[in-house]
Amino acid sequence: MPELTSFSCTQGFYYEFADQIVKKSVVTLEKLRYGWSCGGGFKDFLFDDDGQVIVYPRLRDLRVFDSSDDKGELMTDKSIVPFPALRRLGMYSSCVFKDDTLFRGFNGTLACLDIGLRRDIVDISQTYKVFSQGACPNLSHIIVRYDVRRGLTLSYDEYIEAAFGLVSLATQSMTINGFIPYQHIKGVIPTCPYLDNIQILILKTSLSLLEVLDIFKYFPHVTDFGCSFRRIDSELVAIQDKLIPSHLGTRYSRFVSRLKCWHMYYSGGASVEEMAVLFVTLAVLCPSFTYVDEWKNNREAYGSKIEYILSSGLYDQHAKRLGNLFKSR
Repeated sequence: MPELTSFSCTQGFYYEFADQIVKKSVVTLEKLRYGWSCGGGFKDFLFDDDGQVIVYPRLRDLRVFDSSDDKGELMTDKSIVPFPALRRLGMYSSCVFKDDTLFRGFNGTLACLDIGLRRDIVDISQTYKVFSQGACPNLSHIIVRYDVRRGLTLSYDEYIEAAFGLVSLATQSMTINGFIPYQHIKGVIPTCPYLDNIQILILKTSLSLLEVLDIFKYFPHVTDFGCSFRRIDSELVAIQDKLIPSHLGTRYSRFVSRLKCWHMYYSGGASVEEMAVLFVTLAVLCPSFTYVDEWKNNREAYGSKIEYILSSGLYDQHAKRLGNLFKSR
């Protein structure tokens, strides 16, 4: 068998000799995915037949999904660096080691961190200062997942504090993946430093528009934002109530005027009419707005509603820009 550059062993497949296949390609392997139900456990990929830690000198992309037998009982000599060239780390599992072995040596190369925040991962990162300020100077994107399995779950406040604590790594883009109630987000972020580093913020949780606008105050440089909406606030629903109250525009415009892109993951039960109102509201509040993906992906559903709103006369001063933004192509 030739030496491999990529190997994937994920859920639904059982590779009896998967670890041996990988070990024959240690020098050439650049991408490795390991998932559920794949034999003996991820630790089998980390040690040779003599019990020594294997070094993967060219591995750039490592993604480890849940491995039921990885108990976090192993430690290694401080000089051992298994993945010195890693650019992307996806860790959705308990840590095989109870020290920082898996996080050593790639600080200067790591560009993307995709991690399920469990108590053992947080404890290791804090004890060994794995993600301390400036530790990963080339890290540009963080995806943080709320992991609720195996009794290692963090409280909402612990999770948000740990997640935004990672921003000290000088990242530009952060995705918070998991349903986190707004009150916990609002309660923690005012105490988190370095939030002005973030330019792209994706909160995969359900919020109201006014909650979103309130959160913006803490992220002064965000130009690309995403979330899902739990509801459309009552003051923004009816056209006859003048969808953009003056106090709303003046209160939040300086926080949202820089937005260029808004990702909406689902409407949270809002009607087509309410979502159309929301699109126009956002476009008025954000003068540099260029993209709303829920609109782009469902033009037929929203097109006539938006046309009706724009013809109401309330938006004449914005008519040309809004018309260009929402025109069909």
